Amino acid sequence: LKLCRVGEYKVDADDYRRVGGMDTGFLVVPFKFRSGDVYGDAAIGPYISYKIERAEILATAGITQISTIETGGKDIKSETGVTGSVGLKFNVKSKWSIGLIGGVDHLSGSAGDEWKYQDKWWWSIAIGHSFKQ
Repeated sequence: LKLCRVGEYKVDADDYRRVGGMDTGFLVVPFKFRSGDVYGDAAIGPYISYKIERAEILATAGITQISTIETGGKDIKSETGVTGSVGLKFNVKSKWSIGLIGGVDHLSGSAGDEWKYQDKWWWSIAIGHSFKQ
């Protein structure tokens, strides 16, 4: 698709939108909602999505940092785990989007056995900006 960017037939980027097809990118989740509480367990990973008009259905897998407390202990430890999520993202301007993401985290070993949110759903909001030209 080519658009005229100069002259009499110039089309501004805000006047058109992509209406379908696959897309990829990186998703950063800075916090997660679990059982009514907010946790700063960040996650990052690549995503793949399918665009429909102004919405995108996406899926991602990546790594996450989880803060855990040992059973009976007081020390907070940071554990690395894997995360998977799905979501729905809506384009609000030509390069900006908002969305809702839901997923699960998994820690391996004894940290995962003791962690009460092992493989349980979390929710987060997404605010995105496309750096593609």
